[in-house]
Amino acid sequence: MKSNILTRSLSTLLILVISAFLSLNAQQADNDIGLEFTPIKDIPTTTVKSQGGSSTCWCFAMTSFIETEAMRMGNGTHDLSEMYTVYHTYLGKANRWVRLHRYDIANFPPGGALNDVPDMMELYGCVPEEVYDGLEYGTERHSHREIHKVLKSYLETISTKRQYNSRSESYENAAYISPMWEKGFKGLLNTWLGEIPGEFNYRGKSYTPLSFASSLGFDRDNYVLLSSFNHVPFYKEFVIEVPDNWSQGTAYNLPVDEFAEIIENSIMKGYSVAWASDMGDQFTASGGGVWMLPDVEGIEKMKREEKKALFDEPMAQKEVTQEMRQKGYDGFYTTDDHAMHLVGLARDQDGNKYYRVKNSWGLQGPFKGYQYASEEFVVYKSTSVLVHKDVLPRQLKNKLGL
Repeated sequence: MKSNILTRSLSTLLILVISAFLSLNAQQADNDIGLEFTPIKDIPTTTVKSQGGSSTCWCFAMTSFIETEAMRMGNGTHDLSEMYTVYHTYLGKANRWVRLHRYDIANFPPGGALNDVPDMMELYGCVPEEVYDGLEYGTERHSHREIHKVLKSYLETISTKRQYNSRSESYENAAYISPMWEKGFKGLLNTWLGEIPGEFNYRGKSYTPLSFASSLGFDRDNYVLLSSFNHVPFYKEFVIEVPDNWSQGTAYNLPVDEFAEIIENSIMKGYSVAWASDMGDQFTASGGGVWMLPDVEGIEKMKREEKKALFDEPMAQKEVTQEMRQKGYDGFYTTDDHAMHLVGLARDQDGNKYYRVKNSWGLQGPFKGYQYASEEFVVYKSTSVLVHKDVLPRQLKNKLGL
């Protein structure tokens, strides 16, 4: 009898091992998607998080990128606080807005750009999630609709005052910066997100936010933003003209073929990629598990069931040209509506390449928080990517002056 129990136990163990192996090497979604993905390259990363009801995908994507870089460099596995960065980013947006909004050249968006996180980290450091979770308003899920409305209303109120105009002989609203605006603004941030920590203890050591950031080994100067459009010169820096780029961050402009090559080269060398993109809803599978760019005409006019059928089996993808990218950007159907983290490369059953995408919507979807985006989709819909300079060819570095 003991022999039978042992035999059954060994059989069960063998089944579990085989199942785990198959799961790793052929990742298939639920019945809505007939695609299977076999890994070419997977990059170790941290756990999937959720941005909840906040427009902070930019921060979750870049924070995941920095966590992954710390792992790659052998500096530990950490869960970093996104809301610590969001706090300082709101202050940066507000400082710019109170001084420039009267000229209609500043906005106050809830979103941000990929460069915001390393920019804020360089100035203010970072902290672990356990030290600052940004949930002072008492929920377990991020929800920023209320705080953003409060902050924007406060700025609009505090930045004008009634002033007598002798020419019109009447009182008018005039631009104004109250000497108390920043103190009041921080008070609101402290109320909704919580007060920023000074010194803190973490894993048996004492840190400040700047000293903790230094311990991760992340150096802002080792990374570069890239994009690819033809309305600006190639191999030059330009301001990415999207609404959430409030800080006017710049990217180097590359021809589309080089842009695509660097993204793949980065993954294959073991460096993940921060990815700002349009979500391209018309190219998304049911359940949000897969993004592709099928070589099918009129997809935007297809009914839901017709479009869903495109994901029943592998399909040839459209070739992406420079003109396609520019047309999408100029036509405003390639916008900066989401940021994610590319952490791997895979093939479908026909050998088409797909990037493995770490999202910030929790563990939902057929791939438990991950998605797959075809190589062509990524190249077509990207507004910018952030990569380590070491993945750039030497000749390109020389062209860019890096």
